[in-house]
Amino acid sequence: MGKGKTRTGHSRRSFLKSGGALLAGGMIGCAPALVSSTPKKPADTPPALPWTWGKIDPMEAGSRAYRFYHDIGG
Repeated sequence: MGKGKTRTGHSRRSFLKSGGALLAGGMIGCAPALVSSTPKKPADTPPALPWTWGKIDPMEAGSRAYRFYHDIGG
């Protein structure tokens, strides 16, 4: 230490020690949650739609989309 310098208590070594301890503690704390979680079974069949499909006029859909785009300031 030089003249007039005081030790602050912070060093690279102490930072790495505390950071490593924090990381290890976090991993140990999360381990039971990761082990105990069970994966969900995927659905066998998709749910039925509540409506019937209808035909769409492509020109009408295009003109509505064009107007909507310009109405909102796109």
